[in-house]
Amino acid sequence: MLFGAFQLPLTLVTLLAGWALARRAGWVPAAIGPSVALTAGPARAVRVAGWGFLLAVPWALGNVVNGPLETDHVTKGWQPVAAALQPGVAEEAWGRVFLIAALYVLFRRVARPDTALLCAALLATLWFAFLHAPAAPLTALFLAALHVLPMTWLFLRRGLEAAIGFHVCVDLVRYAAAYAAFIALWSI
Repeated sequence: MLFGAFQLPLTLVTLLAGWALARRAGWVPAAIGPSVALTAGPARAVRVAGWGFLLAVPWALGNVVNGPLETDHVTKGWQPVAAALQPGVAEEAWGRVFLIAALYVLFRRVARPDTALLCAALLATLWFAFLHAPAAPLTALFLAALHVLPMTWLFLRRGLEAAIGFHVCVDLVRYAAAYAAFIALWSI
């Protein structure tokens, strides 16, 4: 609960700052990293998030095949949803919207727009993956290529809601499988 309370202001501030940077960088007319909820309405945003969710199913099932992580402790039925929604929204706000826009603004000072966007997206992708596997550089590279890069692409090309849907699916299926394993072991 304490971590969630800390994440809420961080998420709001980085989301608003990221959108301000994106608007300043000219991304809004170019439809780079849009918020579908703001540009096309909430109903369309829900559909885009659902599309991102469905697109992530193969990645999510791949996580299940690899088995639960040691940190996947879910013992109550509501925990998989909470454990998927919190990072799915918060990490997309600071790890995608804010970080890519901030890096783009920085790189744009010395590079063409396309090069600045590519460098910002790749650096944010690598950094985000490193945060998830800091002690294992090869795992971080694999994670960046397999999981984080698709979320980055979805954010830049299809919108924040598509990236959130993808992220939530990957985590929800993982935590739901961990909960199912917990229930199965508990009933033995």
